Amino acid sequence: MLTLPFPRLFPLLTPVSRSAPPLSYTVLAGSSLDNMTTIVPSTSIEISAPYDASTANAVQIRVGNLTDVRLDQSVQARYVNLTIEGSRDGENGGTVAEFAVL
Repeated sequence: MLTLPFPRLFPLLTPVSRSAPPLSYTVLAGSSLDNMTTIVPSTSIEISAPYDASTANAVQIRVGNLTDVRLDQSVQARYVNLTIEGSRDGENGGTVAEFAVL
């Protein structure tokens, strides 16, 4: 679970996962940690950059899996919580390399 203090309005959330993409995620936001509301319900993660064995040994900058979420309306919150569940590899926990609130 990741909770960030964030004192402004935000219309876009971008979790980026790298080596072990999670199976799903949920986003909550609120004015305090005791008053969090779900703003993105549990959502299955689609793989945007699947592994390609034919290019695995090429030396190049890799584009990771990216999930953009655009909210219908801005949300005012001090804290944002990203909860991930499961892992595509089935052995290790899912990972998130970056979580941006824009």
